[in-house]
Amino acid sequence: MKKFGIGVAAATMAVLSPATATAQPRPQPAPAAITLTPAERTALAPLHQAVEAGNWTLASSLVPAARTGARGTDARYVLARLELAIATGMGNRAAQSLAIDGVMNTRRAPVDEQVVLLRQQAGLAYDTGNLNDAEGLLNRAIGLAPNDSEALSMLAQVERNRNRPVEALGLFQRASRAALAEGRALPESRYKLAIAMAEQGGQRGVALELARNFIAAYPTAVNWRDVLIVFRTLGTADAAQVADAWRLARATGALAGERDYIAAAQAMDSAGFPAEAKAIIDDGVARRTLSATNPAARTLLTAVGPRITRERGTLAAQLATARGASGTAEQARTAGDAHLSHGRFAEAAELYRLALTRPGSDAGLVNTRLGIALAMAGQRAEADAAIRIVVGPYAEIAALWAVWLVNREV
Repeated sequence: MKKFGIGVAAATMAVLSPATATAQPRPQPAPAAITLTPAERTALAPLHQAVEAGNWTLASSLVPAARTGARGTDARYVLARLELAIATGMGNRAAQSLAIDGVMNTRRAPVDEQVVLLRQQAGLAYDTGNLNDAEGLLNRAIGLAPNDSEALSMLAQVERNRNRPVEALGLFQRASRAALAEGRALPESRYKLAIAMAEQGGQRGVALELARNFIAAYPTAVNWRDVLIVFRTLGTADAAQVADAWRLARATGALAGERDYIAAAQAMDSAGFPAEAKAIIDDGVARRTLSATNPAARTLLTAVGPRITRERGTLAAQLATARGASGTAEQARTAGDAHLSHGRFAEAAELYRLALTRPGSDAGLVNTRLGIALAMAGQRAEADAAIRIVVGPYAEIAALWAVWLVNREV
């Protein structure tokens, strides 16, 4: 479990230094309006200076004198924070726990600081296997701050360790949403744990929501690969959605090793996109990830070659037919798919837009593909606008493309 520090010395500097005693109070966790008498300030100053210098041995030796001089509630609060800094600096977990109790018992800590301290205390309990205390402390923190993503995700870990998977997954989901609302991220390991739990429970929607928040926070090629495996293997994505998932894997650099390149190429060929199947094989060879003599690659290239030639020869005719007054939504969408597969993104976008104006269009599929074509053409804002209105079965893959668009520089 992650260890938590609260920056004690920095937070107490303003109340211990006469030069800054009248300055505006700092943001949390330092409370406003701490009042020390001159005698208390004198008694605490040497200890504060030792803590600031990180001289834990000296600081420890100064604590008894500081305790004698810290008579008022505010002074005892400042002293307890300094003692917590010493305990944390020395790695003394028992002393950390006592110091946290000392801070809390003064009743001078503001709510934000109380939440941090309760989380820290819970972490200490968790690390010693005291799950009951950890759970109680985290519930107290959540009672004070119901949307604190860190406390929620820590409690989820406790619930998982107590073999309460339903409760744990619900807490992870709440934590993920809270972190997103806060504009921050949970630790990477917690997202991975939560996604794995959702997969094991067969909860596709929850798994994909967590996966989207995870990949938005940690958009590495390795993580994209893992997220897209979840998408392809969990639930009932159809061939069109799977094809668009492989396209996203290629765009994010998430294809890793010969097996991925072959699987992606075969999937695109099966979905009716031979030109993209060949392009994927060519990419793998160019990156020296896939051997040009790979038997599966050679077999696929031999099979798709004639089909690519025939399809390329029909592109102009498909475009003309789709543009015609009698052209249908299906003709425009099919022509758009062919142009997208051949890397003719401007024409593909035109055809998808045309399909959307005609009756019978599958708006979810067409808007997803329109967004992909625009993204590949470097038109990020237009791509985002198309993808974000997708609803229905294609909303999940469209949402993943939307995450990629946010992180892509065009």
